[in-house]
Amino acid sequence: SLPVEEKLVYNDKYRLADISELVRRIAVHHFSTEPMFVEAVGLSGNHYAYRVHYPDQVVFFRSDDGKIDDDYMDAEAAAIKFARAAGVPVPEVIATDTSMKNFPVRYQLLENITGETMSTFYQAGTLDRTATATQLGRYLGKLHQVQLDGFGFLNTEVLRSTGKAIGLDHTNEDYFHKRLDDHLRYLQDTTFLTADEVRVIEQLFAKHRDHLQLEKGSLVHKDIAYWNLVGEPSEIHAIVDWDDAVSGDPIDDLAVVRCFYQDDVFLPML
Repeated sequence: SLPVEEKLVYNDKYRLADISELVRRIAVHHFSTEPMFVEAVGLSGNHYAYRVHYPDQVVFFRSDDGKIDDDYMDAEAAAIKFARAAGVPVPEVIATDTSMKNFPVRYQLLENITGETMSTFYQAGTLDRTATATQLGRYLGKLHQVQLDGFGFLNTEVLRSTGKAIGLDHTNEDYFHKRLDDHLRYLQDTTFLTADEVRVIEQLFAKHRDHLQLEKGSLVHKDIAYWNLVGEPSEIHAIVDWDDAVSGDPIDDLAVVRCFYQDDVFLPML
């Protein structure tokens, strides 16, 4: 993930940049026909997002800016296909190209899911929290039954050369500790945590390290929240934004939900 400062710069830049002409050219390249129109989607984050309108279908386009060396879209596409095969509602991946051979960005073309980002309903107070959280729990249960070799972020080189999805790390403990020291130092440097608190956290992790011993990793979304669900007030149509997906511990998905929501969402999901 990008540092906070870079993310802020990115969000500003993405609001300003318009690559609709490039999106039109990419659409013609894939569908061999001119779209009726291309519409920018106002999403924050570090990706461009557009809808490409054809008479018989709408296609969702997302891309990076071509400047960051990030080919993880290949891993996202694999994660989405695994999720779909497990019965989790996700957008179909029409095309992914991280080669930058034809166009100066890495991009995906996805099925456009009808409905709205469900955080809209959550904030408006119109969301059926019990129904949607129950559905989410059912889908996560299916997702976490997808088991992979290795842990952590998926190895995109192996994925491209062999089609096999494996985590970059040998054990879950390796993955868990990969950036832990950096993150704890950052929280200490920004005075969010004291040195004593950091020490206690480190001791607790050491004391309970048996919880990190997993035989296999499960497919974990890692950013489960209503802003990554598309649908209606009482129904989830799709789980989107798989760019944090890893092979890891199912508890991570539950923990993210626990970070942002109270018992009215967490307990029905559980």
